[in-house]
Amino acid sequence: MSLGHKGGGRPGQAAVETAIVMPTFLFFTLGIIQLAMMHHARLALEYAAFTAARVGSVWNADPKMMKDAALFTLVPTFGITNGWGTAEKDFGLGSVHGAQDLTHFAKTYGTFLGAEALSKLLPAGLRLVRVDILNPTVESLAGQPEIDFDDPLNRLQTQLTVRVVYLYNLRIPFANWIIFQSYMGQRGAINFTRRVDGWYLGSVKMSSRTARETLVAAAAKGSDCQYSGLTTANYKEIGAAALAGIFLVPMVTTYTIRMESSPLLKNLSPRSQVFPGC
Repeated sequence: MSLGHKGGGRPGQAAVETAIVMPTFLFFTLGIIQLAMMHHARLALEYAAFTAARVGSVWNADPKMMKDAALFTLVPTFGITNGWGTAEKDFGLGSVHGAQDLTHFAKTYGTFLGAEALSKLLPAGLRLVRVDILNPTVESLAGQPEIDFDDPLNRLQTQLTVRVVYLYNLRIPFANWIIFQSYMGQRGAINFTRRVDGWYLGSVKMSSRTARETLVAAAAKGSDCQYSGLTTANYKEIGAAALAGIFLVPMVTTYTIRMESSPLLKNLSPRSQVFPGC
């Protein structure tokens, strides 16, 4: 009787163990998938920066040509769409599908362009992909319409440096929320968004007033703003998108290449635009 009683409890014990282990196992599985997708997007972004710089070097640093090259390179990270269902799927913000043929790739490319072009998809017109020319800038040309790319006196001015900013959309359920919150938290970006999942920084009680002031000051400064080109207002927009269920993580990379055509003044931006203050 004693042995039978002990044996009869094993199914219940297994159910309890499964209930404890399964959520953790599921979280790690989803997290690994999402992190692998992010790594793939990061590699694609580095290649996108190269293609944008390569196109810019032979097309007089034409920003439109450079952005088109970057967009085309990043298509595989967007999520292939197999149909034209809901608006969420149309813009690649829902499930991820396999690219079965060129038709599906073409559809994805079209929806990627649509999602990038329609500013209403993101608060205040924050773009999914942005290509900035860090060098040369308008100031580099000193009022000239262009500079000779093969003049040895202009070696620094004709060294094209491109920055590509990609707001990568996390698509794996639950893992996207965890990774997004971790990213925003490690940046001290709670003050940027002011609101994360319904609670406010103003309602958080801190044991030290100095600790609170330090957090606010660090968040307001934005230590990577010069590198990423993302301002405090941009992070507020990213936080607002998260409240709508769209979790965007900025990925930034740069690439430098020698110009093979003369950079034109009309294609460049002032230094204040490519290195904004926060």
